[in-house]
Amino acid sequence: MKTGQLIYRFMLTLSLFTGGSAHAQQQSILHGTVRDGESQETLSGVFVTIYIDNTSAGSTYTGEDGTFSIPYSRTPTSISATLLGYKVYHQDITTFSDALAINMIPATFEISAAAVRASVIEEHGDTLSYTAQAFADGNERILGELLDKLPGISVNASSGTIYHNGHPINKFYVEGMDLMGNRYGIVTKNLASDKIARVEVLQRHQPIRALQGINLTGESAINIILKENERGTWTFGATAAIGAPPLPLFSAQAMLSRFAKTSQNLFLIKGNNVGNDILREIQEQQYFGKVKSFVLDTQNADSDFATELRPKRTEIPLPQPYWYDNLSGIVSLNHLTKQSNTRQFRISLNGAAERFREQSVTREEIFFDEGKPMVIEEQRALSDLRYYTDLTAGWENNDETHYFSDEIKVTGQWRNAVSALSQNGPYSQQYELPSFKIDNQLRLTTRIHENQALTITSNTKFIRNNHRADYETSAYNATQELAENLFRSENTAGFDFKTGALRWSGIAGLNLSYSGTEVQLSGLAGQGIPDVHQQIGILAIHPHFSLRSTLFWGVSQWSISLPGALSLLSTQGRTMLVPDFSPSVSVSVRLNQVWDINASASYSKSYSAAESLLDTYIMQDWRTLAKRDALRQTDRFTAFVQLRFSDNPNMFYTSLSGNYSCQTNNRAASYEYNEMLSLRSYLPITTSDDTYSLNGRMTKYFGTKMFVVDLSCSAIWGNRNDYLQGNAAHYLDFSLTSELALRFNPTTWFSAEARGSHIWTDIHGEVSTHSHTWNFEGNISVRPIRQLTLGVLGHGLWQQVPGTRITNTPLLDVSAGWRFQKFELVLECRNLLGCTEFSRESATAWQRITTVSHLCGRQYLLCFRSSL
Repeated sequence: MKTGQLIYRFMLTLSLFTGGSAHAQQQSILHGTVRDGESQETLSGVFVTIYIDNTSAGSTYTGEDGTFSIPYSRTPTSISATLLGYKVYHQDITTFSDALAINMIPATFEISAAAVRASVIEEHGDTLSYTAQAFADGNERILGELLDKLPGISVNASSGTIYHNGHPINKFYVEGMDLMGNRYGIVTKNLASDKIARVEVLQRHQPIRALQGINLTGESAINIILKENERGTWTFGATAAIGAPPLPLFSAQAMLSRFAKTSQNLFLIKGNNVGNDILREIQEQQYFGKVKSFVLDTQNADSDFATELRPKRTEIPLPQPYWYDNLSGIVSLNHLTKQSNTRQFRISLNGAAERFREQSVTREEIFFDEGKPMVIEEQRALSDLRYYTDLTAGWENNDETHYFSDEIKVTGQWRNAVSALSQNGPYSQQYELPSFKIDNQLRLTTRIHENQALTITSNTKFIRNNHRADYETSAYNATQELAENLFRSENTAGFDFKTGALRWSGIAGLNLSYSGTEVQLSGLAGQGIPDVHQQIGILAIHPHFSLRSTLFWGVSQWSISLPGALSLLSTQGRTMLVPDFSPSVSVSVRLNQVWDINASASYSKSYSAAESLLDTYIMQDWRTLAKRDALRQTDRFTAFVQLRFSDNPNMFYTSLSGNYSCQTNNRAASYEYNEMLSLRSYLPITTSDDTYSLNGRMTKYFGTKMFVVDLSCSAIWGNRNDYLQGNAAHYLDFSLTSELALRFNPTTWFSAEARGSHIWTDIHGEVSTHSHTWNFEGNISVRPIRQLTLGVLGHGLWQQVPGTRITNTPLLDVSAGWRFQKFELVLECRNLLGCTEFSRESATAWQRITTVSHLCGRQYLLCFRSSL
């Protein structure tokens, strides 16, 4: 029996849900040969893609003899071919033969600016193709830094998340294969930028071939095309740094990777204590079929492990190396095997460990009607340990008529956090947060007709959180335990079909869940809170549906979505029926090649999680209690409109957008404070909050990298309603943020980048206040000779509030790097001026918080980098 059949049957046996089969449609194969249009020599490694109505329907690379074969079940309408050093080939298919001939024309870079611009950004149908190095200035070390300089693309510096036109991508490919899934941040944060030839943006990308031409996602994908000599070969990259004080400071990583046509591998080991939060690299991101897994914070590597017992870390608006006191290590082992043109098997093992420490001083002032504020001061020293591991295996078959995928994951996480505090006496708090999860996700899509498809999905989870916290103060010794056993099974069946210019999709499903929760709280009797020992089990049956219609009318696309659900909840002899309804409508109009407009509006009626039926107290830290309450109803209306201008030949981009949101809650948040405790609860009072925002952005490239101007401005204003000490606290807030970024690279030996922002906030409430915040960062790099690079990096932040001006010492880095043939040596001095404290202030209508955080101080590093 073949290996593919064994894996297929093994994954089916492990699945907790199975779907039916459908009749396969007969496939044909398009053959062809790619040659140099001048010398007529065959070309290998050419990326060839066929399209059906401007939607990608299959792709491959040419072999050593220049030939290619692409299977298809529906007649393709056009074909494209890309290879570095040649103009992008794109041609409508009018006739078919056993040997389609493609002649590629070598790229010529005349002095004419228009000719150069046309070669570095090509647009064919829904595909944008960038010559990556044309936008590089020599300071990029990793893929994420290179992608962030491409027009329309931005990358989160911490997590590696990629955005196109402001929206997260839905797929990330290297050489047309998805090795990393929703953990592609490992690639963007570690793959060397000098290995990249081109970057393709696949707009309105549908990863499931059986749905291509029927259901468009409206989201983009990224495909990384490596240089010719990097394809199919093992590549090793390493970085090592050592420094002081304290001794020893270190940062080290080693990555071995291979991106071939039939298999891909990536093995990474990485560790540091110089202030890099590398655990974010293995966190799951928003991704196709994985939206619910999206979490990017410093608290959890998996959002399913979050409970209301959680130690709090302080986030500082500075680059992490200045303040993140850590000892971190991660390992990631990934393998993808392409068993055929449509079948692949992927297995991944990830592990992480980290110790994090911080020191801070906080002064919180709470203003009441009687005038004199309550002052709470806290000095904290936090030590936080966390360990994380997961093993994932998945099999996928993705052909023109059938899509089947099954993924099984086992995950564990453990955290132990200890805080030593002082506020008129010594306090301490300790958390132990062990968690475990097993997760199975299955999806089956069958194309039952040229314009019709059926989809069945199943997602089954079992989650175990057994969390404990101990709080010790001069007034009480409290213990909180929260144990949760969660079982969820989400099952859906949906259809997609197309009739002319109208597309329909519908989903119906039944979700089952059981939440068994045990809560214990003791030690607060002296504060008026009785001991709690409560157990509750909540059974939820959740039928739901969604109907979506999309009309393609000329250059416009109109969509309407009608999702709804009912939840039948049963707990402690009570049964209740909870509705959920959230219709939406959207329109997208491509006015011409450069202008497009998007607008949407939605309404939703929803309720808080079923766990809120647990009527008890949850102690979140040494002085904060949260009172769980009955289901809270929220009605929300939102409206959004955006006008975007994208002129690729002239590299000029601008957009203007506005947003309005109105949220009504049938229960109002209430906050009660005394000298020892604060209590958050909800009152049976209806409140309504309104928010308006206006955002504009303009980016202009004068040459691909000679001079880049990026200007953005946003305004947000709204009204808020809370209750403080039992009294209504109504306030208005307004913020105006403007940001200017400049990038200058006129020659190969000089580059500079500067970014400045100003934030003005104005709040009117129990206490009216306004503030100004200025932030600046800049980077200058000089190469007096080819091998030597000198750099200066600076950061500064200043604030002005009524009666107070906060001026932080600027943070400066200086570095010198010498490039050898196979490696680079860098000497760096961080925080040249030796700043050890960072101050800032934030405010609401009834609260003002001043925080002074400890910084790492001056540090010296010697770094070695190599890529083979």
